[in-house]
Amino acid sequence: MMDPQLVPAFLQAARRLFVRGAEHSVRPSALRTIAAAIDGLPAVQSERTPQLQPVCRYLPDAIAAATNRLDTGFILALKPLLPYLHWHQDYAPEDTAVAPSDTNYAASEVCGPRGWIVSERVTLGLVLLGPATCYLPYARPEAELHHILSGQALWQIGNGAWRLRVGGEFIVHPPDVIHAMKTDRDPLLALYAAWHDEGQDRSL
Repeated sequence: MMDPQLVPAFLQAARRLFVRGAEHSVRPSALRTIAAAIDGLPAVQSERTPQLQPVCRYLPDAIAAATNRLDTGFILALKPLLPYLHWHQDYAPEDTAVAPSDTNYAASEVCGPRGWIVSERVTLGLVLLGPATCYLPYARPEAELHHILSGQALWQIGNGAWRLRVGGEFIVHPPDVIHAMKTDRDPLLALYAAWHDEGQDRSL
């Protein structure tokens, strides 16, 4: 049975990561907004059945490669939660998402409409892409943030040029802006967060 303190520990470690990351990010308001949103999350946890996907074979290497000093506390909080994560490939209806035949990716929602902590305001989880994987262009109706824990990928936001993004970076996608990622030889593990509250600043 999972220790009920693992999820709160994960959330608080993510909050600290966002607060510290805001000191170095070019979009600090996004990180501060997500950190503040985590403080307001409910404590009640729903049941989640652990589930793996084929791409999870890369997860041990991706965790081992997460050596950025800023991420140390977060990785320590994540590791005991790993055996209980529910990895999925089906995306919410509002996501114009990844090719359904592609098995080289998966996501695990810790907080959100389908997470342990059920919230319509905040989504927080992990995404894992295997090597040589193209995450097709898609957009979300709310602002979204990715923090690369390990690996690297070419990243495109809107019609901008593809840019190499590496471990330790925070990438912010404004609402309804299409973005895409492409990995090369290494898997990519990232923490993602999205802000759902219509009453807040969605521009992040």
